[in-house]
Amino acid sequence: MIPDELHGRLLRLLHEDPTCSQRALARALGISLGGTHYAVPALRADLEQRRAEVQAAPPGACARGLPQGS
Repeated sequence: MIPDELHGRLLRLLHEDPTCSQRALARALGISLGGTHYAVPALRADLEQRRAEVQAAPPGACARGLPQGS
């Protein structure tokens, strides 16, 4: 798993330019090229895991526990 700060910055950069190379990502993030070789696949696996968790959640799971009127 990659640190949350790096995770968020990487997501923002890829959102802004999905065609960005790993070399350009490394420069923008201030990490080594090897770091991006680790971070990009780790991000993908993390997103796939989170997607699976959301899909497995029972309907209305997000609304439970919220105060009325939210």
